[in-house]
Amino acid sequence: MPSWRGETIIQHAVRASLDAGLETIVVTGFKHEQVEALLAPFQGDTLHLAFNPDFSQGQGSSTLCGANVLKEGEPFLISLADMPLIEKNHYQWLIKRFGKAEALRPSFKGKPGHPVLLKPKFKHIILQQTPMFTMKELLSSYLLKTCSVDDEAYVCDIDTLQAI
Repeated sequence: MPSWRGETIIQHAVRASLDAGLETIVVTGFKHEQVEALLAPFQGDTLHLAFNPDFSQGQGSSTLCGANVLKEGEPFLISLADMPLIEKNHYQWLIKRFGKAEALRPSFKGKPGHPVLLKPKFKHIILQQTPMFTMKELLSSYLLKTCSVDDEAYVCDIDTLQAI
């Protein structure tokens, strides 16, 4: 697994979420045993692992799997594990700006980013989707507040080992 600042990228992502004080759900799929072993040191009341046996169907199926674990009535963030520049302060900054929007998404120089903060009603909306859905399509039907950010962390992801 690729590493970032002395730990794997998934460990870094989970640490940032937990350090922000967030209930954290990690959806595993490919190499799930390896990922679960890497996250064992983080186990506690606020980290939940959910295995998606249909991970080959794409990100929508993983979002559905994670939504099944969400608590009722609480806003939640959808974040990606391949964004190593995201730290606890990025989560906290978004949460402070949530307000009355249905959804809040950061945008860096016009490029939509992550994490996306959603009102509790989105849990049930997500659970009504088919595994092949995308959050981009789903969110296009709702009032999505975009906040302009000056930090590329919200859009910088690592899709290949060469990107590290």
